[in-house]
Amino acid sequence: MGHTNVTEIDLSRYESAMVSRFGHTETDRDEAFLQVKAILSDAQTHEHGRRYAVPKLADAALHAILLDTRGALKIGADLYGAGNAIIHDPFPATSGPEAEAAWENTRMAFAAAGHHLPDHKEAIAEGLLSANDGCWLLIQPLAA
Repeated sequence: MGHTNVTEIDLSRYESAMVSRFGHTETDRDEAFLQVKAILSDAQTHEHGRRYAVPKLADAALHAILLDTRGALKIGADLYGAGNAIIHDPFPATSGPEAEAAWENTRMAFAAAGHHLPDHKEAIAEGLLSANDGCWLLIQPLAA
């Protein structure tokens, strides 16, 4: 569906800001961007609107990107075609079937990238995912 491979997008500006402006360690930054890239890459292989529950570290990287509205819109267009955007939903269902399905989408994205994530309940227990205030990522067309 997309035009550019995620690995071809220069995210160095956002990676740098995660450390210099937002105080994360380089180790956390590296893990956070691996996670975001896994989700963005998987989203290229599915219909727009697929929801991904965003792990805490990936959420920090996603925020670094989305704070640059113009840059985020360009990345969305480059990856998913003109008129499509990376959407951050800060008010998703955090429990129940929708939340579990969104987490399963994330687990599948990570598995495709060679990484393992625990199931929904374990992810919350391990602190990878927020129980009450998580967020979702999805790709959607911009409103007309």
